[in-house]
Amino acid sequence: MSKQLHGGPIAHAEAIKEATRRLRHDPVRHSVGVLVMALMLALPGVAWVALRGLDVMLPVEITTPGLSVFVRQDISESDLTALADNLLMRDEVLTVEVVGRNQGLEALSQLAGLGDLVGAFESNPLPDVVRLAIDALPQSEAMQALSLALEGDPRVDFVRIDQGLSNEMRNALVLGQRLVLVLAFMVLAAIVLVVTGATRIEVTRARAELALVDLVGGTQRYARRPFVYMGLIQGAAGGVLAAGFVWFGAILVAAPLSRLITLYGESEAWVGATPLDLLLPVLAGTLLGALGARIAARVPSVAWT
Repeated sequence: MSKQLHGGPIAHAEAIKEATRRLRHDPVRHSVGVLVMALMLALPGVAWVALRGLDVMLPVEITTPGLSVFVRQDISESDLTALADNLLMRDEVLTVEVVGRNQGLEALSQLAGLGDLVGAFESNPLPDVVRLAIDALPQSEAMQALSLALEGDPRVDFVRIDQGLSNEMRNALVLGQRLVLVLAFMVLAAIVLVVTGATRIEVTRARAELALVDLVGGTQRYARRPFVYMGLIQGAAGGVLAAGFVWFGAILVAAPLSRLITLYGESEAWVGATPLDLLLPVLAGTLLGALGARIAARVPSVAWT
């Protein structure tokens, strides 16, 4: 009898059974608590998946500053190839991509509503373009010097400096990720407080049962154990529900992200929730639920006196 009341597998099994009974006794209130916990856990999870997907899907060419060199239409293909080869030999040039006029016209015809307009031209009006990825900032002296040098080339019509999204997009992504981390810490603290308050209410309502446990020789550890398991079960249920919300939220944000990135360039990156994204809410909810319940059960109150 003493072993059953003070510890051992039998005592833990009885505590789980008692915790389940208490949860079934007031299912509406406890279900609302689980739902609130799930929503709080899912909010930073979905935001993190969306930001990570945006970061992964961004093509390298739109996040790297560079130059677009528009070539004169009267130069030959050999001159265009020679220009591209000369540019590739420069130290500050990372990559060189030649976009032919036919390729540009085909891309333009694929845009919504422009197919008929493109077909109205008797000849291709687009020039050949050489795209350069430069290892320099858009406003740096190296970028300006290379742009001026290319503009003086007789084969070049004009040069456009591509700012890229390196500064604006990267800074926005870093800011968003830090805000999600701050939100996650606030959510974790709030979950502990919610579970602690709910467990304190349950402990206060069980004063008579706790007094009976004390009369038959049960320790406070034995009396507190069902409440800790209550918090653990609620936290685990909230974590599992939050994982479902994260999975569903990742599906909802995947399509808009794909359409957004398509406006800037093609990308085959996959956006979605990984197994780790689904496991973290379950672990966090279980641990936080048990922690909040343990704090509430260990704090002295009138129920334990």
